[in-house]
Amino acid sequence: MIRTLPIELIILIAALLLLLGVLASRASHRLGIPALLVFLAIGMLAGSDGLGGIYFDLPPDALVVLIKRNGEFIIPRGSIALEAEDRILIAAGAEALEKTRRILQGAVS
Repeated sequence: MIRTLPIELIILIAALLLLLGVLASRASHRLGIPALLVFLAIGMLAGSDGLGGIYFDLPPDALVVLIKRNGEFIIPRGSIALEAEDRILIAAGAEALEKTRRILQGAVS
């Protein structure tokens, strides 16, 4: 499912992650754990494969190659979320492309 979040919620999440980063930095110093390791763990938990979850699963043989959003082209990375008005270029076989189409149409409707 494709979701868009209100800007207030995005700012709140960013502020909480920043606070968590500051607290983790202090805790890592006191515990003698490398700060990079703590930040890596926070990033993994906050990422799309962490507690936030994955919005939808595309077939393994379907690859999103390019996203067109508001007249600009974006090369997708793991952290980007699709928006309702995005145009996407997908590289896939016929069967995977049809499955991807059904998944994405179900997420929008």
